[in-house]
Amino acid sequence: MGKCAESVGLGVLERSAEDMEIPTKTDWKESWLGLDEAAAFKNFYGKDLKEALQLFEQCAMSYQEDLIYMPEVPFKYYVRAYFRFLASEKS
Repeated sequence: MGKCAESVGLGVLERSAEDMEIPTKTDWKESWLGLDEAAAFKNFYGKDLKEALQLFEQCAMSYQEDLIYMPEVPFKYYVRAYFRFLASEKS
């Protein structure tokens, strides 16, 4: 894991996808109440990592911004899909 990932506490990336569950509505902490937060919730809520990866493959410039507006639990889950996208040939 690189220094950037370590600096933002992303040790969770070393865990396998099977170790994590899709974030629940409780994990989102009512983040759908703000405009940008609501967009992130609308785009990602209930999606698994494969579905999130497909979003990044469709339009990474749009969906990567959603990561900024996620609470900690959804962020740590969905950033894994973004990193997988960045490591892929589709990025």
